[in-house]
Amino acid sequence: MLNLKVINIFLYFLIKCVIFFCILMLLNNDFTLLKISNIKTREGLFIYLWMILFFPIIDMIFFAIPIYNAFKVKKFIMFFLIITITMIIEYFLYVYFTTQHLFDRDAIIKTCISVLLLMLFFYKRIPTG
Repeated sequence: MLNLKVINIFLYFLIKCVIFFCILMLLNNDFTLLKISNIKTREGLFIYLWMILFFPIIDMIFFAIPIYNAFKVKKFIMFFLIITITMIIEYFLYVYFTTQHLFDRDAIIKTCISVLLLMLFFYKRIPTG
């Protein structure tokens, strides 16, 4: 279990994205993101970093503070509401930027990973009242 600090929330997002990318690579049997030897120019490096870092940075910018503040709430119903709204927005933001289909397998996987890691890392911080 992690302590409730902003840096640990960022660590949660980083681990979530690494797990998510690994699962996507396994499901799609596509490991091209791991082939760093394909980067030969600055533009290639920019595209590689853009593909790897875009969603983790967007997640951290938009969702770190709401998740952090959700753990500061004393009532479980408010905590649950904040986390649920955050996960729904995260889901639809991912869908909007990737496939624009309402039910996307990758977005569902990402949301499930988010919920599982949130419970795993911060289970003692979930309010019970």
